[in-house]
Amino acid sequence: THGVIGYLLYAKRSQHEQRLAIIGGILPDVFLALGFVPHFLEHVTQSALVEALHDLLHHSALHTVTVSLHSLVIVGPLLVFTYFLYKQALPFFVGMLAHGIVDLLTHRQRAYNHFFPLPFASIRGIFSYTDVGFTVVEHVLLLLFVVWWMLQRRRSHPVAHRKRQGLS
Repeated sequence: THGVIGYLLYAKRSQHEQRLAIIGGILPDVFLALGFVPHFLEHVTQSALVEALHDLLHHSALHTVTVSLHSLVIVGPLLVFTYFLYKQALPFFVGMLAHGIVDLLTHRQRAYNHFFPLPFASIRGIFSYTDVGFTVVEHVLLLLFVVWWMLQRRRSHPVAHRKRQGLS
């Protein structure tokens, strides 16, 4: 979802800007997502190596990086500095800021302190991404987006589409 939001923010811009916004939208959860693999394997394998990998990804400085990438206090100033110093990277930080805002709205539990490193408690979101109703609506919207995106690509590249199908 974060990548789709990054794309939609730059849908009318160049592919390079779209990619930067997508990567920026996904990056805050990279170490978190990688940590889920050893988290689940830890109970299955009972391996000390898997447990150490889980600790590295979720209970080390890498986890501080994850929290930092969700922080409006850190990402906001980076976005401002990028605007003035290196505008080409702006979509990356827009995607990252969008990620933090979406998480702020949709994480009723297991939320980060979106004002890290300021010592505030996590703010509970308006919605919970784990609620069934929210998940159904989110996935329906993602499906509609994918259908729209495929139709847009087909309209903008009709010859290339026919060539792939062997019709040309």
